[in-house]
Amino acid sequence: MASPRSRNLRAVVRTVTLGAVLGLAGGYIVFYGIFPVAGIPATSEASVPLMIGLLGITSILTGLATENLVELIFQSFLALFLTGVVASAMALSPMLIGVVFISPDSVPAFLIHYGFLLFVLAFVVDLIGGTTGLAMRERYFLRSRRSVSFRPERK
Repeated sequence: MASPRSRNLRAVVRTVTLGAVLGLAGGYIVFYGIFPVAGIPATSEASVPLMIGLLGITSILTGLATENLVELIFQSFLALFLTGVVASAMALSPMLIGVVFISPDSVPAFLIHYGFLLFVLAFVVDLIGGTTGLAMRERYFLRSRRSVSFRPERK
């Protein structure tokens, strides 16, 4: 049997890891929504179905890996923070090769200002998709604790 301390540590690591996956997807969506020419696929306007699809698939898959609803809520809030970090890192990446358009300290505020609706979209889709994945896990992927009997029950 694993000790309660190691179980708690595993739960925290799992929550942070799944929150990081959601944050990566959300960060890419915010970056792609603001700079669609720099994203993949490069277009003049961002594709909303593509953004919702990527967020939805990611959140359902992380919901399948989540143990309970409390972890899912923590993951979603952690992903909200990591979305800003990832989007800022992607926007600052041209600075690494010497191309600077704006000062680096104003990039996070710029992304939050122009990508606020995308942050909200990512958070809502993470919650809805995560609960859908968690419900699918509970319904279809976990075995029932009761044994199924086809005999009539006696009273």
